Amino acid sequence: MKYESKDSTLTLYYEGQINSANAPALETDSLAALMATKPERVVIDCATLEYISSAGLRVLLRIKQTCSSVKLINVKPDVYQVLEMTGFLNIVEAKKAFREVAVKEEQLIGTGFCSKVYRIAPDTIVKVFLKGGIDAIERELALAKSAFVAGIPTAITFDVVRVGDHYGAMFEMLDFTSLHHLFEADLKNIPLYLDRYAALLKKINSTPCLSKEVPSAKEKILTKLGRIKDLLSPAEFEKANAFVNTLAETNTLVHGDCHIKNILVDKDELLLIDMDTLSYGNPYFEYAGLYTTYIGFSEDDPGNFERFFNIPDEKAAEIFHELMKRLGYDDEAHLAGIRILSYIHMVDWTRRNQKDNAKRLNGCLTRLKELLSK
Repeated sequence: MKYESKDSTLTLYYEGQINSANAPALETDSLAALMATKPERVVIDCATLEYISSAGLRVLLRIKQTCSSVKLINVKPDVYQVLEMTGFLNIVEAKKAFREVAVKEEQLIGTGFCSKVYRIAPDTIVKVFLKGGIDAIERELALAKSAFVAGIPTAITFDVVRVGDHYGAMFEMLDFTSLHHLFEADLKNIPLYLDRYAALLKKINSTPCLSKEVPSAKEKILTKLGRIKDLLSPAEFEKANAFVNTLAETNTLVHGDCHIKNILVDKDELLLIDMDTLSYGNPYFEYAGLYTTYIGFSEDDPGNFERFFNIPDEKAAEIFHELMKRLGYDDEAHLAGIRILSYIHMVDWTRRNQKDNAKRLNGCLTRLKELLSK
């Protein structure tokens, strides 16, 4: 056994086998480490632990009796099975070790701001999270589960894996293709799918949110507005704040990033992926996200949409406006509200993620101020 102590957390590293012959010595050493460091939390790293007997379980129990917060990590399948069969998982939290998966650049089929997607087999893709670590992936998977349970057609992962220094989620994707690929292959296809695209948005935005884990879209945008308050005059801030708060708070789902790369096509069904932006609230928040992608990012950076989607900017704007027409949000008043929400997001996002992009920041801020002055 080895151990280290940092920030009130004691990490114990167990390796090899824990059996009746060595369990007493391991217990003595473990409890001595607890007495020496007096931690608030104990983490037991089982990455190199191959076997644990009932005597080893009693060691874990003694540690749990000494410190109430105990978690096992990197637990191998055989050890995890012992913990599960004996009911020990009801006493101590345990996280399985992650299977290692290798990817090749030629398998890359999609790239986002925070992730990359690889097809590693004809029926399997892995989404690699470039930011946020295991917390980000567990949060997205929880949101995806919430959407699935609520009745939204979405892909559900069947495994969480390690891909180099990052974590990934495995999905079974059979013969699915993305709506983006269909549009990209033949721009004449776009009208064929717009009705189905609009129907999918209506389904999402009319589906009740059943989980407390899903955040409020209104609260998220108000937080962003608060972060850019110093860039607005008091009157501009109050007008923006009043507009957001006048939007009816509905307990229905908002995907938040429902663009054509996040929609898969399986024969007659459209299937959503990338659920990390899932929230609940007024459909305005959904359509603001679409405006940002299809038009907003290209306003100060012509060709932005075309670089990421290989579809001309003007065609992207056409997609957005045709969707708004089908959804009944294509009049001037609705579009102004959608743009206000989009620019609040873009000013905040650009300020935090693209600090050197003064052109985009100033452009979004100027258009936001113009809308608020009317």
